[in-house]
Amino acid sequence: GDKMYAKELLNYLGYSNCRNHYISGITDNYLEVKNNYIYIGKGEYYYEAFNRGAKTIIIEDDIRSDDINLYYTYDYRNTLSKALYYFNKNKLNKISVIGVTGTNAKTTISYSIYQYLCYIGKKSMYIGSNGVIYGNNKIRTNNTTPGIVELYKYINLAYKNNIRYISMEIS
Repeated sequence: GDKMYAKELLNYLGYSNCRNHYISGITDNYLEVKNNYIYIGKGEYYYEAFNRGAKTIIIEDDIRSDDINLYYTYDYRNTLSKALYYFNKNKLNKISVIGVTGTNAKTTISYSIYQYLCYIGKKSMYIGSNGVIYGNNKIRTNNTTPGIVELYKYINLAYKNNIRYISMEIS
């Protein structure tokens, strides 16, 4: 039930006249592009994204193409954020995210919240300095707060594992 097509997402983002296609994913890293992906990012990599299977490309450079849906944005990070939200909104509506901010004790508090949720029988995930932890699984991460594409990968992972609570450090 979570299938989405390009026309719906592009209309949400304010673009029209597109070739409709099933969306299999969204990324800002051309190396992660697979068939039927939407690439939103730097214009210098648009041809590589196209060669890897992107059917829709939104970049900050004004380039024209008849082969694919190619659109211009003045702020690709903002467009990427909106696209990822809209593409994943049905999953997001089923997951509660608890973000912990502040100068000190973010790790301790967010991990304690995760442990408490597990203790009371709620399937949960922790995202922060200690990596991504859920059940008996641990994924190492490079940053305390993952980038937007990586964060949505973890939200999708939580959704697929019937996890409905995420406790995370926000830095």
